[in-house]
Amino acid sequence: MNNKSKNNKSALLILAGAAVGAAATYYLNTPAGKKATQNVINKSQKLGNNIANRAQEVAEEAKIRANDAIVKATNTIGNAKENIVNQSAKIAETAENKISSFTEGINKAKNSIKNGETVTS
Repeated sequence: MNNKSKNNKSALLILAGAAVGAAATYYLNTPAGKKATQNVINKSQKLGNNIANRAQEVAEEAKIRANDAIVKATNTIGNAKENIVNQSAKIAETAENKISSFTEGINKAKNSIKNGETVTS
């Protein structure tokens, strides 16, 4: 394509764009165009409100789920702590019983030796 042809094509595109722009401006200033513009504005506002409301709902749901997770984790930790305390108490009691039995065995052995008896298990 030569330069003259390119310039003519560019000029034609510019004229076509100007004509479309002028037609759009004319139409948008008519009652039907103003109504169409208002419809677009109204629908855009409704869409924006719907998006904002949905975002708020999602945020609230996330907050509720996070709080639920915290409560469950706290309960689980509390239960684990209680189990550890109970098991520790059982272990301590078992250890005390073993020590007591061992001490009784030592005392029995001492008494047997003191009395000249043979120690049996």
